[in-house]
Amino acid sequence: MPRKQAREALTTFQCVLDMPKELLLDDHGLRRATQTQAARAHLKIYQMSDAIEILKHETKIEERLPDDDQDRLCTQRTLAMAYRQNGQILQAIETLGHVANIEAKLADNHRGQLDTQHALALAYLDNGHVSQTIKIFERVVKIEQILPEDKVSRLETQHDLAFAYNTGGRRAVAIELLGHVVAIKQKNWPGGHSFRFASESLLSEILEDEDYSGDSMSPQASTEPEMAAKPVTRKASRLIVRFPRESWWHISKLDQHVGEGQACLVGAFRRP
Repeated sequence: MPRKQAREALTTFQCVLDMPKELLLDDHGLRRATQTQAARAHLKIYQMSDAIEILKHETKIEERLPDDDQDRLCTQRTLAMAYRQNGQILQAIETLGHVANIEAKLADNHRGQLDTQHALALAYLDNGHVSQTIKIFERVVKIEQILPEDKVSRLETQHDLAFAYNTGGRRAVAIELLGHVVAIKQKNWPGGHSFRFASESLLSEILEDEDYSGDSMSPQASTEPEMAAKPVTRKASRLIVRFPRESWWHISKLDQHVGEGQACLVGAFRRP
């Protein structure tokens, strides 16, 4: 969904949210659903502060639900995504850590738990904790081996793990993994597609790095302290912001949710 349509959807959602609370209570299903769709529309057009305000209000309302309620956990996960995109990394880590603790009792391959772990790893990476990021990603990659090799979520985890490897100085492992990801994407996505381009560009960036040499090809982890790892180049750093799960994959989901939400609201107010 283009940003223009997301803005138009927000107008529809706001009409519902402006209804007096005497007619539509805070915990009414329609108001809650509309708030969720409005927050997703704000995320789609990168209005993070507005999204955070709505999501924080929604999490407060959902406190009456059980801790492990999937809607409640999804709202908290989306709030953490908004925090991260807004540069509030510590708040994102705290929120995702809370969700991860609750989801620990779920099956290892539960999609919600894997999404939380992926988002947490990215937040750790933003905060400079490369080793922790790699540890989480390696676990998720191992679990996702049961998925088809061209599954979007599996490829994105591998892409982001390769980025983390490169950030930590493990270029040989990063190149090997990215080569695998690029080969699969080239078979299943057309040239120029943003999803394919993300991995191709990252691989090209690593290979063309002016500091690249055969000595750095060791697949072993760097023995230097974590903070001494090779800094992420400006071009490569943009890739992790532009093409993580919360970007290409999640925004595509936002397109679907915002469109469905607008259609449902039109139906709800249609005269019989």
